[in-house]
Amino acid sequence: RGVNCRYMHDAEVQQDDATSKAAEAADRDICLNTALAHAAGLLGKQNAAKNAVKAAKAALKIAKESNTGSTQFAGTRIREHRLELKRIQAFLTRDPEQAWPDLGSSLARTLIFSSRLDTPAADPASVPPLLVGKLTTTMGLKQAEKAKAAEAGQTKKRVLRSLSKTGVLRWDRIFPAAARDAAGG
Repeated sequence: RGVNCRYMHDAEVQQDDATSKAAEAADRDICLNTALAHAAGLLGKQNAAKNAVKAAKAALKIAKESNTGSTQFAGTRIREHRLELKRIQAFLTRDPEQAWPDLGSSLARTLIFSSRLDTPAADPASVPPLLVGKLTTTMGLKQAEKAKAAEAGQTKKRVLRSLSKTGVLRWDRIFPAAARDAAGG
């Protein structure tokens, strides 16, 4: 029936899944804006972070209105988003004298690189610079340095400490607290 179909093509007729589509779109906007607020806040871009929090809160309002109450999961997810936005706001309004988070240390733990190196590493000493290069190109180490939240030299040292002499990752040095817990300490 094509254009004459009054259900699919008539904008005045609300579709059965319109509410769930609105909730999905709102959830997507919340997630994206929360991630943007995290990144902007950690890089010292206060205005961008505040704008992202504002957009996420607007999407939260839509999500709450779209939530039909049929699932407990949707309500829980909304509460978790709201709590995360409170954490971001607390970070953005913290005392300027408070120590800045050490992003270099966190980035050194991300292990964001391919399991296969671009070039075979015959020399294990070539692995740390390669991994730090991956952190720079994929995770924003350069931006963290600009924001004075990381130092490439320190990150490189941490990556180097995390590798054995043969270039194998040493989990006990990457996550020392977890190693102590596993050992019963």
